Amino acid sequence: MMTAAAALIAWLSLGAPLYLAVLHMASVLVVACPCALGLATPMSIVVGINKAAQDGVLIKRGEALEKLSGVRVIAFDKTGTLTEGAPRVINAIIDKESLILAASAEYPSNHPLAKAIVKYAESMGIKPINATEFNQLEGMGVIAVINSRSVGVGNVRLVKGMEAGLSPEFKQLSEAIEREGYTPLFVVIDGVVKGVLAVGDPLRADAYDAINGVKEMGLRTIMLTGDAEGPAYTVAKVLGIDDVYAGLMPNDKARIIRDVKAKYGSVAVVGDGINDAVALNEADVGIAMGTGSDVAKEAGDIVLVSSSLKVIPRLIRLSRTVVSNIKFNILYAFAYNIALIPVAAGVIPNLTLRPELAGLAMALSSLTVTLNAYSIKLRS
Repeated sequence: MMTAAAALIAWLSLGAPLYLAVLHMASVLVVACPCALGLATPMSIVVGINKAAQDGVLIKRGEALEKLSGVRVIAFDKTGTLTEGAPRVINAIIDKESLILAASAEYPSNHPLAKAIVKYAESMGIKPINATEFNQLEGMGVIAVINSRSVGVGNVRLVKGMEAGLSPEFKQLSEAIEREGYTPLFVVIDGVVKGVLAVGDPLRADAYDAINGVKEMGLRTIMLTGDAEGPAYTVAKVLGIDDVYAGLMPNDKARIIRDVKAKYGSVAVVGDGINDAVALNEADVGIAMGTGSDVAKEAGDIVLVSSSLKVIPRLIRLSRTVVSNIKFNILYAFAYNIALIPVAAGVIPNLTLRPELAGLAMALSSLTVTLNAYSIKLRS
């Protein structure tokens, strides 16, 4: 508007007729309409979100797509994210009575490990007993009261919390289970460890391709898990993950994300469970699995509706394409104005841009930006 006013004053001061001065002013106002500039970012983001949706990815916030293009590290949860989330009991060193109590304690829980124990007990012809009290401890396990007996099922932190020391025999068994890549779960009854269960969770078929894909794009990969170091390092070795953090509580995951951000830069977290919600919030971009908990999906900026890990590399490439497209559109919009405003103002001798032609040029500029945004579908 200031340029248009300056053009009007300049032409009048040069003695031009009023209609000619107003003509140049109107041409400047029309050609400088910021339609292309206004379309540059939202059009690219909308097309990018639509493209992601076709791949089974729900992007809840447009800025998450932009932030994803700049991530330097991707952190993965283990159980239910890199693995299928359908673990099964591989081996059980436990008597029948203790197994009945363990299955009964796990029965109210929806955790994949709990379901594995219940399913194993049912395969042995055992029916769970109703618990009079039940408490699920994040990152540890469960505690219940069954037939007036205190029953705990969980990892070594639960054992320590219940002040039930591990005998040398159970310690050796748990170490052997971890070396084989499985998770040891202890059964504590009335303050005494009565058994240990080896639980295994197969890797997702697309986990290796997803990890390899993001590494080829120059990103660092880390794994955050509440599991013991043995199974965690086994999975990391198979998949080629760079860094492993095991035996974590939910707040530990968030703390590590803060440390990683300070060391490497922007971080994305992929998780599925309640334990991952804090880390998903702490990350620059939180990616939740569609088959995960509602808490994780609420905390995530992006939801993998299909729960397919192989879309993650494609999603990152898409985000980079969208940001590149936005930059081009903005540069084009500014270049368009820089080139045509002087023409519309009549600065260039023997070259005039009438208002109706300026309007056509402005429309073509908006059309160019729109078509360039739609090219994202072809390039991704």
